[in-house]
Amino acid sequence: MLLDAISIYYVFVPIFLPLMKQFGWDPIWFGVMMTVNLAVGTITPPVAVNLYVASRIANTSMEEISRWVLPFFLALLVALALVTYIPALSLWLPDVLGIR
Repeated sequence: MLLDAISIYYVFVPIFLPLMKQFGWDPIWFGVMMTVNLAVGTITPPVAVNLYVASRIANTSMEEISRWVLPFFLALLVALALVTYIPALSLWLPDVLGIR
């Protein structure tokens, strides 16, 4: 079963929202963290929707596309770790703009 990011939001946000509130997590931070997690999920096999599309458009194999995506994947993992463990990184702009 393949779900795109929007469908995943519709399914999992209502499940995670009460948990997020119970733990006292910031909703903006949680949304950013969930979005980066979904970005990682769209380029990692076995689901890898974006890799399937890219390999089909480029008329090349999944293995070759995966090799070229690896640096971006590592950058996404670093970004995910930073956003997860340093929430101020994702909350800086909303604080500056007065949204939060």
